[in-house]
Amino acid sequence: MSHPQNIKAFVRYYYLAAREGRSAEIIEVLNSKSHTVKVPMWEEDILLEPFHTRALTRKEGAAYNKAEVWKVFEDWEELYGDHEKYSVRQNEMLALENFRNQLYTSQNKVA
Repeated sequence: MSHPQNIKAFVRYYYLAAREGRSAEIIEVLNSKSHTVKVPMWEEDILLEPFHTRALTRKEGAAYNKAEVWKVFEDWEELYGDHEKYSVRQNEMLALENFRNQLYTSQNKVA
């Protein structure tokens, strides 16, 4: 008798840099079924790879069931507020803050 596989649901984070008159965006994909995402753009679609991946929290699992859901944030504080609502663990929040800090540091070096 075969046993069903325990498939874990993932949340993946993607960063879309600022472009012609548009702010940068943090894209959070809950119940992500693919490692990459294709973001449709006027000029040309952009393929993004995640900068962070984590397991879904119980609250997120209950709220979104198995549906793939995209959340787009233009502000890191808005993302953090959403994460507090869904009880994302502190170490996951720190990983996102580390990415944000590295991003700001690299942008300042270029400027």
